Order: sequence, then structure tokens, then C-alpha cells
Amino acid sequence: MKYRIEKDELGEMKIPLDAYYGIMTLRSKENFCVAKEKIHKQMIKSLAIVKKTAALANKDANLLTLDQAKAIANACDEIINGRFQNQFITDAIQGGAGASMNMNINEVIANRANELLGGNLGTYEYIHPLKHVNLNQSSIDVVPTAGKLTTIILAKGLLVEIKKLFKSFLDKAKEYASVPKIGRMHLQDSTPITFGVEFGAIASCIERDYYRLEESLKDLYYVNLGVNNDGTGEFTNPIYFKNIINRFNEYTKMTFSHPRNLLDLTRNFDSFVNVSHAIKIAAINLSKTASDLRLMASGPRAGFNEITIPRVEVSETFLKDQVNPVIPEVINQVCFQIIGKDTTITYAAEHGQLEFNVFGPIIYPNLFDSIEYLTRAIKLFRESTIENLIINKETCLKHVNNSLGIISLLVPELGVEACENIANIAFKTNKTIKEIILEEKIMSEKDVDKYLNATHIAKRFTKVK
Repeated sequence: MKYRIEKDELGEMKIPLDAYYGIMTLRSKENFCVAKEKIHKQMIKSLAIVKKTAALANKDANLLTLDQAKAIANACDEIINGRFQNQFITDAIQGGAGASMNMNINEVIANRANELLGGNLGTYEYIHPLKHVNLNQSSIDVVPTAGKLTTIILAKGLLVEIKKLFKSFLDKAKEYASVPKIGRMHLQDSTPITFGVEFGAIASCIERDYYRLEESLKDLYYVNLGVNNDGTGEFTNPIYFKNIINRFNEYTKMTFSHPRNLLDLTRNFDSFVNVSHAIKIAAINLSKTASDLRLMASGPRAGFNEITIPRVEVSETFLKDQVNPVIPEVINQVCFQIIGKDTTITYAAEHGQLEFNVFGPIIYPNLFDSIEYLTRAIKLFRESTIENLIINKETCLKHVNNSLGIISLLVPELGVEACENIANIAFKTNKTIKEIILEEKIMSEKDVDKYLNATHIAKRFTKVK
């Protein structure tokens, strides 16, 4: 391999001759090599978006020539379109609050812009990584802004999947609105309900997850672009500072703005924690739902056996007809991982000191992972489990008729005291409620069947919304 030599205050380094990164990037790669995790592709594109809009804002302030701004913008466009991904070699987890990833993209853009202007890689005769590409910027504002943009973009896909899962459960609630099942409290038999009510409750929870996440994203639209190294923007070119947000909004077609207090965003990363918490709560609810379905599918003969989950793999045992709930199991595990990542994000936000938080590099990959894990998990859960889930109606009706909780349907006719007495006798004799009523000649069989049937159970509940 052929090399070029680049120098900095620490000495010389060999850089691959065709590399678009430079010496500062290579030093970062050698310094930070613990996670062996690359920067997220969308994060790289978001960094390029910030750099492009900064170049245009610097042109507005007459700090860059038109040719310089165009060259930088064109280089950024190429990165945004997916080129040069292999040139981003810094570890995702790095010291310096993201200075290394900021310099990585500065060097790649500068080298490509020089190339577009007829220069050679590593010379920076037309465009310099710091003097031009990073002009009026620093890792303090560039990296958190790119992190927020990336989070918003990735979260859009998650919101779509949450809405689809909500609709899937709502459809199931409507489809099985009149199918009775035994309710359970403390894992003990309770009063009968319907699948319409149960699936409707799950849908309601998912809908709440959707709006919670959507609301949490609003704080990410406040960015500290233009604060430069001091965190306040007091020493930034005023024309650049005024135009950077407009340029950023123009390109992203979103509505970002400066907060009332710029230093607040430099000091505090609670907006990322807020999103992470919303994702964690959605994961908790999803995991709870997956666990409930596993219980409902338990059996097939010695468990609840209320539902049958679609088969997605062949059993490794001699019980070939047994359907292991492997998709709900993987959903549980993904959600456990998300809960752990939220803890990491929480600690990182809390450990910022005074006017600056240097721990953004551990927040971003964990947050991006959580979003993508949950997005894929929800899609898998919906397509492989929920949409083709089967209700075992006969088993459910058998459980209802065999339960003591069904006596609640007769309270309006017989009163609380009589119903309690019937239930106690049925429990002690291991007989059904219907058997005791008929033996004690409390009601005729016709009247018993009038109240203890699926249609009467369904009428007790309002229409699923």
C-alpha cells in the first residue's frame, strides 16, 4: 500500500495515499479502539447535513467564497448520498465529546472538496478541515445537533411500526369482540371478559406509547448550532449565527430553532434521556404483552391454550406439534437490552460536569440501537405473531364454564350472598357453577344457560373503540 505523510503537533503519521481522512482521524482510531463499533451511517449523513448548511451560512456571511462553499456542499452531498462510508473509521465511543467524529468528517469533506477543485488529497491547498469546513463550528454544537437529527429520522420509522402494531391489535379486538375468556388477577381465575376487551386494552397502551414517543421528540428540535467553543454563541459571527438555523431548516425541511438559553443545551442532554425513556416504556409494555401471549399460548394440554401462536420453526424435540413462542421470547430479550441501554444513557446525561457534557458519544449509539431494535422487534412481532394469531374458542369457553368467576354474571339475578354460597360449594366439591345451581334447584337449566353463555358475557362490555 502506498502512503502519504501528514504532520501535526505530535509528529508524523503514514496515511493511506487514497484515504480521504487525515492524521487527526487516524490518531483517533488508534486512541479509541475499545468498542470496535463504527459511527451509525445516518449519523454520518446528519453530520454532513450540518456541515453543508454551515458552509452555506458561512458563504452568507462572506466568510467563504462561492467556490469554496460549493465544493464543501458538493462533498457533503456525496456523503449524504452514501459515498465514503468506509472513510469514517473512528470508534463510535470516543473521548472528547465527539471531537474525533467531527474531525473525521471535516477531513473527508476537505479532501473531497480539494479534489473537486483540482487539488490533491492531504494538501488542503483550497479547503482546510478547520479553517473552512469547521468554520464557526465545534464538536459542542455539530455533534449533538447531528445526534438529534439522526434520532428524529430514525424515530419516524419506529412511530410507523408502533402505529401498525396498534392497528393490528385493534383489528384483533374487533374481530374477537364477542369471544369470551376467563380474566385473571394474581394469575388466579377472575370474572369472564372478552378478547375484544383484552386486545383493546393492549391497543390502548400501544397508542399511548405512540403519543409519548411523539411528544418526547419535540425537545430535539431545539439545537445549539452556532454556539462555537464557548457554548453561548457570543463570539460567533452574527450573520452566520442568524442564518445557520434557516439554512438547516431549509435543507432538512424541518423546523429547528435556538432555545432561549443556548448554554442550557451545551450543559444538559436531558432531551435525549426523555426520548430514551419513552422508548424504554414502549419496550416495557411490548415485553409485558409478549409475556402475556406466551402465557395465553401455554400448553397445549396442561396450560392455558387460549391462543395458538403461528409456527415459525420446527421443534427440535419429538413433540413435533408443540409450538414454542420463540418470537415473543426474542421480543422479551430485545426489550431487556433496550432497558439496559436506557440506563447507560441516563448515567451519561447525569455525569456531564458544569458547562459541558462530554459523554454524548455513548448516548448516540445506544439511543440509535434502541430505536432500531424496537422498530425491527415490533415489525417482527406484528408480522410473525399478531396478524396470524388464532383464538382457541372452545378451550376458552371451557375455561369460562369451569371457572368460579362466572358466578359474577348471576349477581344481578341472585344477589351477592347467594352467589358467594354457590361459589364456595362449587370450590369445595370441585364442581362447576352450573352443576351446583341445578343440583340445588336454584334456577332452571334454561335460565342458567340464558346468563352463562358467550353472548351474555359479550353484552356486558361496551363496543371496542
